[in-house]
Amino acid sequence: MTIDEQFFFEHAGFFYNPATETVAVGKLNSALTYAAAEAHARAECWYFEWVPDPDADPYDWDGEGPIGTEAYGCILRDASGKALASLWAIWDPGGVYRRIVQAELALEAKG
Repeated sequence: MTIDEQFFFEHAGFFYNPATETVAVGKLNSALTYAAAEAHARAECWYFEWVPDPDADPYDWDGEGPIGTEAYGCILRDASGKALASLWAIWDPGGVYRRIVQAELALEAKG
């Protein structure tokens, strides 16, 4: 397993089909998929733009109090700057979570 695959195995959520695979296999396959999407984005010279999201509502959830203090959006752009995918209202994203969001967006754009 590569360092990138290990990162996603340890930190990212995962998906699996309980009819055809175990949780462990699903977690491994998800890590491989995220790492491949991240590598694809690099190879295509795609980049990620993190911007403040002033429209996000910290009280727009079912829990008590605000969900976070700072909200951001992440936009995946191709080498020419065209937006390929985005996600908004990302509250207080740290480095690990930012990388996971970026891999998810790359996976979505890669198709």
